[in-house]
Amino acid sequence: MGLCVTCAVSIKRGQNDSITCSSCSKLYHLTCASLKQDDIDYLNSLNKSWSCVTCTKKSKNIISVTGNSIQPLTSLSTTEPDLKLIISHLDNLRAEQAKLIDLVNAQNEKLNSFDNKFHEIFSQLSSIKIENSVLRNDLTDIKNRVDLLESAAPKSNDNHDMFAEFIDRQNRSKNIIIFNVHEQSSHDNITDTDSITRIFNKLGTDIKPIKISRLGKPNNKSRPLKIELQAASEVFKILGLSRNLKSDQNFKDIRLTSDKSPYQREFLRDLRNQLSARISKGEPNLTIKYYKGQPTIVSTAVQKN
Repeated sequence: MGLCVTCAVSIKRGQNDSITCSSCSKLYHLTCASLKQDDIDYLNSLNKSWSCVTCTKKSKNIISVTGNSIQPLTSLSTTEPDLKLIISHLDNLRAEQAKLIDLVNAQNEKLNSFDNKFHEIFSQLSSIKIENSVLRNDLTDIKNRVDLLESAAPKSNDNHDMFAEFIDRQNRSKNIIIFNVHEQSSHDNITDTDSITRIFNKLGTDIKPIKISRLGKPNNKSRPLKIELQAASEVFKILGLSRNLKSDQNFKDIRLTSDKSPYQREFLRDLRNQLSARISKGEPNLTIKYYKGQPTIVSTAVQKN
């Protein structure tokens, strides 16, 4: 315990706001000695001691012992002007540090901008990939139809008939035919559009028909419904989902097929007659499967192997 030389206020040796002169061992408050804690930390980092103004004037070379070496201390570490110079250097360092921080923040903003642009480009590429996949499927479908025409063309060699058949199938490729949908009377509030909406909802698809019409002239029975869609891929999707109707008592009698040309219907009818004849002769495990769009009689036993 002692008194501060400058303000004569009681001060305890070793406390944070005090400092001891290395020459005369007198106590000073840091503020009374015009010092800050940063100044003390800097002197400690250099292993330098501090001496008061009175002792500094008496001697320009204070001895500091560090380890086993004895080094002279000059006014560089002790005088007030030198401390102000050190503080000035520290302020300059802080200013440079602030500039570096601003530069790093600016670079981070640029990187974030690049990252956002990259994600935008990646999203566009994903969209293009999906569109290319749809186009590829459409091209594959057209190729299959051409192969079908080449392999199962009408017996007539008339190229005009073949071309007419091709055009007819293309026109029908975006249609589906739905059978056994109750035909509402003029007094009913439910329309064919309502019925198709219920069926599509049951299938779990949000595909929207372009046009809905009944086939044939009105009679005592419910006429088939022809549904025109946007693309042939929608036809395949709906036909693939048609199995969902069998589990519902309200839709179990509904049957969906693609819109076939007269030649295709005749060909399929002949194929079914062949299937019945072969089964009646004892050939087991036979069924009709579509291969590349062409109906063919195949053995289910061979397929399982």
